[in-house]
Amino acid sequence: MQENKNIHKVIHLIPSDGVGGVEIAARSMVEASQLNCDFDLVLIAGNSCIGNSERVSISPFRSENNPFAHYHAIKTIFSINPDVLVCSLWRSIPVGLVVKLVRPQIKLVFFLHCISTIHLLERCFSWLMLCFCDAVWGDSSETISSRIGTRTHLLTRVISFVTTNNSTNLKKNKLCANFVFWGRLHNQKGLDRSVKLIQMLVEKEYDVKFQIWGRDDGEQSRLTTQINNEGLEKFINFMGTVEHSELDRISEKNTFYLQLSRMEGMAMSVVEAMQRALVPVVTPVGEIRKYCIDDENAILVDDVDELDSVADRIISLLHNEDKYRIMQESTQETWANKRLYAADFCMAAIELLEEHS
Repeated sequence: MQENKNIHKVIHLIPSDGVGGVEIAARSMVEASQLNCDFDLVLIAGNSCIGNSERVSISPFRSENNPFAHYHAIKTIFSINPDVLVCSLWRSIPVGLVVKLVRPQIKLVFFLHCISTIHLLERCFSWLMLCFCDAVWGDSSETISSRIGTRTHLLTRVISFVTTNNSTNLKKNKLCANFVFWGRLHNQKGLDRSVKLIQMLVEKEYDVKFQIWGRDDGEQSRLTTQINNEGLEKFINFMGTVEHSELDRISEKNTFYLQLSRMEGMAMSVVEAMQRALVPVVTPVGEIRKYCIDDENAILVDDVDELDSVADRIISLLHNEDKYRIMQESTQETWANKRLYAADFCMAAIELLEEHS
C-alpha cells in the first residue's frame, strides 16, 4: 500500500542485513502492508535478505567496516532527508553522529538492543552517542537502565519486539525430549550450558535431541569440541543458518526451546519460540525474567550449576502431558494481542517529533 508522503520520514540505519533480532524486526517493518510513518531501512553494507523493496536502501559495499560504505550511507540519508534517524548497533553510530553534526534538525535516536557493550570501541562510540542523541530507545527497560546509567535526563522509550500476533496452532504431537535453539552461535547465548543440560539428560538414559540453528559467531568450534569430548555427537546437531519463514516448520518437530543465555535484552528468539508453542527452558536474564514465569509458561534455570535438577524437572514434565499442554497454551497466551513492533516504532518516532515541536 502506498504511504502518505506528507507523514513523517523515518530512517532505521543498521550495519547490514542478517538473522539477528535487530534485522528481523527491521524487516518486519519493510514487509508491513501499512505504516503510520514514511519508513526507510538503510544498510551500511550489503544487500537485503528481503530482495527488492522501495523501503530498503542497499549498499554497493560488502563490508560494514569499509569507510566508503559509511560515506555512501551518509549520502543516502542526506538524499532522503528524514525527520528521524534511528541508529542500531555500534557500527551505525559514526554515521549517525556525522548526520547530526551536519543536519542538527534531524532527530537522532540511539536504539539499544543489549544490556552491555562488548568491547572498548563500542563503549566509546556509545558514550558519544548518548551525548548527542535526542532519544534512547531499547528492546526492554532492562537494556535502557543498564546502558544510560545516571543520564536520567534522556528521553527514553521501550519498543515492543513482538513482530506478529499470529501464533501457530498448538501442536498435539507426542511429547518427546526434542530441544531447539535458533540465533547467533555466540558465548552470550550460553550454548555450552545447554550442551551440559543435554549431557545430563543423556546420562539419565533419556532419548534426547538438540538442534542448533544459526550462523557461527565464534562459538561453534568450541562447542564442537565440547560435544565430541562428552560423546554427544548423535544427540546434538548443528543445522546451519535458517530463514525466519522456516521457524514454523522447525518448531513443529520440537518440544522445548533451549537458551541458557548469560545476558540478554528482550531475547526476541524466546518470544518467537513461545508464539510457536514451544515451552522455553531459559535463564532469567534481561527481560526474560519479566515474561517467563517458572512452572507456568517456562522452566527457569536460576542456577546453572544445578543442571541435574533441571533435567529431572524436564523429565517429570514429559511424563505429565496435561501439565505440559497447559504450559504450552500459556506460552502463546503470553503474547496474544500485544502491540506490534512496526506500529510502536512509528508511534515512538511521531511522539519524539511532537515532544520537540
